[in-house]
Amino acid sequence: MGDVHQLVLTHGAAQAKLLAPERAAEIDIAAEIMGAEGDEAGFSYTGFALTALPYRPLPPDQSWYKEGFKVALSLDPGSLRVRGRMRKFGVPFGNARLVLIYLQSEAVRTQSPEIAVGSSLSAFATDKLGLKWGGNTGKNLEEQLFRLAACTMRFHWESASHEGFESKGFIKSAAFAKEGDARQARLWDDTVTLDDAFFQHLTKHSVPLLDAAVRSLHDEPVALDTYIWLSYRLRHLTGPTGVSWAALKEQFGAGYKLLRQFRPKYAASLRKALAAYPEAKVEIDEKGIVLHPSRPPVAPRSASRRIA
Repeated sequence: MGDVHQLVLTHGAAQAKLLAPERAAEIDIAAEIMGAEGDEAGFSYTGFALTALPYRPLPPDQSWYKEGFKVALSLDPGSLRVRGRMRKFGVPFGNARLVLIYLQSEAVRTQSPEIAVGSSLSAFATDKLGLKWGGNTGKNLEEQLFRLAACTMRFHWESASHEGFESKGFIKSAAFAKEGDARQARLWDDTVTLDDAFFQHLTKHSVPLLDAAVRSLHDEPVALDTYIWLSYRLRHLTGPTGVSWAALKEQFGAGYKLLRQFRPKYAASLRKALAAYPEAKVEIDEKGIVLHPSRPPVAPRSASRRIA
């Protein structure tokens, strides 16, 4: 348990924020995790622990390529006919992660590539993703849905025994609303079907996540990526492992030219990820961070119980 969790445990969230106002965001996340009922498990493909979607929008015609350790992710924009006309959509970014995590979690939980989804945008946002409805929530979420449906997503693996696989699409079918009340807009047909190859790899190579943690980081894409990465890395360690600031910038610093610009911004995101992962044992120093073997965020028996 980290110091922010101990602060909340000792003083309560309200008093903790008075004692350490500069850590208010971390305290809110820690309090949400500590107050969550149960340990409902979500899941993400291991490839997303080593690569990531863009954090910011790219031009509509620009592809995205992200290399990780022996794995790479490529995204190519595509076109959809939306409300009577063909439209080019850029690659997904930002909170498209939440949609991907939800679809992957349901596929692993049910052991089926066919996933039932809500029939309205507002229901999907609030009931499935835990977002608050209002403002630009619907518009932004709809845009990410279009981008996910239109794009081509490929994972490229490299190992001694094989070269990898390609998933040429993520959302295979969709039914989007015409003009009208966005809250009642149908998102898809009755089910979303994942690519067969992707589904097979997902069920064999998934990272258990705590649902409450994903929801607490819904508007913090860098922190969410870091949480998924830590959930994957920490459970496999056998001893202390250092990761330099330069290596962290390579994985999480898209958009930053200089290390001195990246470091303070990422340190804040890292602390939020750690607030969502009380079991994580991570030290921050001048050279970077030191990872220590840690319990996974969801007990193995809980994760397997959700799958059964």
